[in-house]
Amino acid sequence: MIQKKEIKRKRMLLYFIEATQKIIDEEGYEAVTLRRVADLAGYNSATLYSYFEDLEQLILYASLKYLRDYNNEANYILHSGKSERDKLLDMWQAFCKYSFQNPKPFAYIFSGKHKNNVEDIAAKYYDLYPEDIGTDIKELSTLLKSLKLEDRNQMILHRIAAEEGFEWKNLNTLNEMMVLLYRGLLEQKLQDKQEECTDKYVTKMMEYLRYVLSHAD
Repeated sequence: MIQKKEIKRKRMLLYFIEATQKIIDEEGYEAVTLRRVADLAGYNSATLYSYFEDLEQLILYASLKYLRDYNNEANYILHSGKSERDKLLDMWQAFCKYSFQNPKPFAYIFSGKHKNNVEDIAAKYYDLYPEDIGTDIKELSTLLKSLKLEDRNQMILHRIAAEEGFEWKNLNTLNEMMVLLYRGLLEQKLQDKQEECTDKYVTKMMEYLRYVLSHAD
């Protein structure tokens, strides 16, 4: 009985997530409403509320597929054999490239209403779509599944310190500054109507990161 309920739960999540993704892909985020998602999935809005807290949480689930390309590139970077410091910078550059090219899903995931619960949401999503994590290696999966920017970035900062044989006195402040810089630029990019200016934002973020890293104790 429990197994049947779990199978039904996963099936219903898939229906609603994929209906939302279809609307986003074809018409954009602005076209997503509870009624439209429920109708496309073949259920009513009341049923949808049995599986998601609200529309924004559902959109967050649907947005996670847009991390797929980044996850694959990040997995490659983590296998690159470079120093941990270079891996950090390369991962940030890749992350900024994808997020500034397509800022709305990244804003829902990393800056939205449910950002503090994104770990639990991501675990459920990757249980449904394990191929989207981009790796089967347990250690790397743990890093890539960590969708709290502060946690993911701090993990790599600790790796840098361990590899280079020192301890940052201001690691928490450094970590917070790096994440806040990104969130500020992401918000600017969301308001910027010049789609071709993605490279400008990536360059600016990388300049900020190199500066704060070089001045960190």
